[in-house]
Amino acid sequence: MTMSGSSRLLTKLNETVLTHKYYEAHQLLKTLNFRYSASKKYDELETLLSDHSVFFLDNKQFESGMDVAIMIANLHKAAGNQPTDIRILNALCLLKKMPPSPERGQFLHLILEWAGSSELSDKLNSFAVQMYIAERGYDEAWRHVVRLNDGKVAAIYLLQIVQDIGSAIKREELGLITAHLVVTLLAAKKVAQAEQALITMVQTQDVKQLSPLLNGIRYLVEAAKTNDPPAFQAIQKLYDLSFSRDPSLQKLVGAAGKSLFNITDERSTNGGGFMSLFSAFMNNS
Repeated sequence: MTMSGSSRLLTKLNETVLTHKYYEAHQLLKTLNFRYSASKKYDELETLLSDHSVFFLDNKQFESGMDVAIMIANLHKAAGNQPTDIRILNALCLLKKMPPSPERGQFLHLILEWAGSSELSDKLNSFAVQMYIAERGYDEAWRHVVRLNDGKVAAIYLLQIVQDIGSAIKREELGLITAHLVVTLLAAKKVAQAEQALITMVQTQDVKQLSPLLNGIRYLVEAAKTNDPPAFQAIQKLYDLSFSRDPSLQKLVGAAGKSLFNITDERSTNGGGFMSLFSAFMNNS
């Protein structure tokens, strides 16, 4: 009964697609999504949803297309689908067709959540960074920069943001931006990436010697690399004057100590202040 019912729905769906009855097609897909999910016909459903999400988006039925894309993301999670090259490429294809919207953000969030820490997640984050930079959505771009598993690439993208903002960021402020990137990576326990990012950022600044701030950041990285909590805490105190140039950086250093070594610091926070820092630069432009 369910099989014949679904077959009739598929026939009707094909008819609505051919006649471009978008609303009816969308409603039929919702019903088919429910039925196929209930009977665990995940492979068939994945193909069905993927094809029709592209169909809607290509015909500028963005609300329907993005809703169906969100169904795909939820399907991957429910079915326990593994991230594969083709699935990530399909997700990127859909993202490229979507206009800026909360639904696009929701789809990206769900796909990244599903992809987890796999190497393929970097493809999604890299695309997201470029997408948001093109839209001058620097706060969103930053969120994806720090999720990258390659510190050098993260630094290169950050420099692209700095270049894009242009004269709003002064040369002397680049050190503070560097510090935010490196310490955010440390707080995420990405020590090797933090070191890569620091090296890349410093190489671009063409300085004969590091500022006290960047010296402090360098020593924090060394303490993290050698797994030395007392050294990290000593550096945190010694360079506190430099770190306190920006209270949000000061808090972020505390958060890194807590994350890496469970060092208690009353200024620790789970978040960083980089986004407010960018806002300040933009407001001064």
